[in-house]
Amino acid sequence: MFLTLFSCVPRQIVSKEPIKQKPGGNLFLKADQKFEEKAYDQALELYTDFIRMYPGSDLTPAALSKIGAIQSFSGDYENARDTYKRIILEHPDSMFVSDARINILSTYYKEGRYQDVVDFSFEIGDETLPDNLKFRKNAVVADAYMALGNHQQAVYVLWEMQDQDLPGKEDKERIREKIGGLIEQMDSHDVGELLYGADDIGLKGFLLYALGNEYASEGKPEKAIEALNELVSNYPDHELVSQASVLIEIYQASSNYEKLTIGCLLPISGKYEAFGMKALQGVELALDQYIHHHPDSQIRIVIKDTAGNPEAAVRAVEEMAEEGVAAIIGPILTAREAAEVAEDHGIPMVALTQKDGITDVGGYIFRNFLTPKMQVKSMVSYAVNELDLERFAILYPEEKYGTTYMNLFWDEINTYGGEIVGVESYAPDSSDFAGPIKRLVGLYYDVPEELLSEEELELRNDPENDKPFEQAAIVDFDALFIPEGPEKASLILPQLTYHDVIGVHLLGTNLWHSDKLVASAGRHVEGAIMPDIFFSKSQTPEVKKFVADYRSMFNEEPGFLAALSYDTAMMLFDIVSRPEIRFRMMIKKELADGRPFSGATGLTHFGPDGDVVKQLFLLKIYGGRFVELEHTLENNGLDSTAPMH
Repeated sequence: MFLTLFSCVPRQIVSKEPIKQKPGGNLFLKADQKFEEKAYDQALELYTDFIRMYPGSDLTPAALSKIGAIQSFSGDYENARDTYKRIILEHPDSMFVSDARINILSTYYKEGRYQDVVDFSFEIGDETLPDNLKFRKNAVVADAYMALGNHQQAVYVLWEMQDQDLPGKEDKERIREKIGGLIEQMDSHDVGELLYGADDIGLKGFLLYALGNEYASEGKPEKAIEALNELVSNYPDHELVSQASVLIEIYQASSNYEKLTIGCLLPISGKYEAFGMKALQGVELALDQYIHHHPDSQIRIVIKDTAGNPEAAVRAVEEMAEEGVAAIIGPILTAREAAEVAEDHGIPMVALTQKDGITDVGGYIFRNFLTPKMQVKSMVSYAVNELDLERFAILYPEEKYGTTYMNLFWDEINTYGGEIVGVESYAPDSSDFAGPIKRLVGLYYDVPEELLSEEELELRNDPENDKPFEQAAIVDFDALFIPEGPEKASLILPQLTYHDVIGVHLLGTNLWHSDKLVASAGRHVEGAIMPDIFFSKSQTPEVKKFVADYRSMFNEEPGFLAALSYDTAMMLFDIVSRPEIRFRMMIKKELADGRPFSGATGLTHFGPDGDVVKQLFLLKIYGGRFVELEHTLENNGLDSTAPMH
């Protein structure tokens, strides 16, 4: 970074006597002019001539300095170093000696000889260097230490640079950013070692603050408070004391909560009551099961109704903060507003929403829900890696749902090295899909009669032919993706068959996991593949137990919302019940870094961005029913490529 800020071009010589009055002055000025014009070949020749003709001139060190710079510019670092060494050996009293030493450092760095930079820097020493050259020297040395992976020494050198005569007023800020970036790459152990070796009071305070933040990010709030208290107590005049005091209050407040109380933020009245109640039943079943297996547990839930209203959701989170809940399940709607308040209070929240960007609110916000991206990734991975499909087409409604899935699917196919060979859209209110289907397979425009064979021409003109003659459909794709709901899909699929779009794999979204689609589309949807986050007929032990317990408790079949809320509650119950979990930020850390949880919706954990990572259930319609794809292949001995549409 610093090498780009401070050039190794030698300083212009300053002399009381005009240069052109010196012996060879005109020749030197001519060389200088070519140097400034960046005509380096000509300048090099002129400087060389000057030194040969006037070897005893007091302008010789300046000429050598310029020659070294030209050699360095051209990548001839070895000769550049030899030239700079001539200045040091032959003209030890010259004002260019210090510059020559620093420029030798630069040539080693540019060659990637970072250890040589460090070694030679000790030969230079700082006593004879003015502040501006100390800065240049340390800039190169710091970069060399970073290149060697010795971040600790790089931090010490960078910190020292702040007290030197900086070339610009913004340099100190740049150095602080550089130091901060290096410390972010360290864990608490490394920062602690850095602190132990520091002598400067300002650096010690800076590192204590960094250590507190690092401990906090590692889920060790008690250690974070200890480090920040040391900063406040030992260095009360430090610039970071006020910020440290604020963090201490936040971390201490995070420990004042009801460890075994989980909040539920759901719409249990109003327009979306049905969704809220399904999710609540999942939480209630989880509580019943957890207490059954842990009879001494004091786990309890606090339920707040959002009624699908943002203001109500915000008030509910504020109330939960006052009541000291350990974490929050939900909301389903109004997620952004509620998440912002939860983040402010440092309360871990696992939202049950598809809303874009919800986890961007902050590090305490997680999401456990089925997203378009998850669906597309799951389908494409299976289609390419398991079915060996290469060529795909997309037929989609021209509205938000359809265009979102179309773009995600196209991007994912490209990522896997597949090919999109056809994309067609249709109006959301369409009921006749002949146009886009024909365009997809090259049937939209009639073939001119002069290009038809006699047999084809006879078929076209036969009045008794109840199906007008058309050229053969060009089905040049292995699979067709249709992001549509069951009602429209049941209209589209028969029209595909009518236009001879057969022998391809049909791919849909989780909306295709609908008995209505199977009943309406019949044989036309046979073999279709779709992902879902929950499959109540799965043969996995976790699903079978969950479904049986849910039926027993509520006398109905569970849906995906109940399964998601059940798994979320079980995860949180398990985390907060551990004796070592003493702070909310430790709950956050467990959610972010904890082991995967196996539940009704499969294996669940959260990625670095707070979004859930799952392997979805892949379903196939076979024999008029939904079957889990892996179960079908393993237990029924079916070929994964059949049946196809």
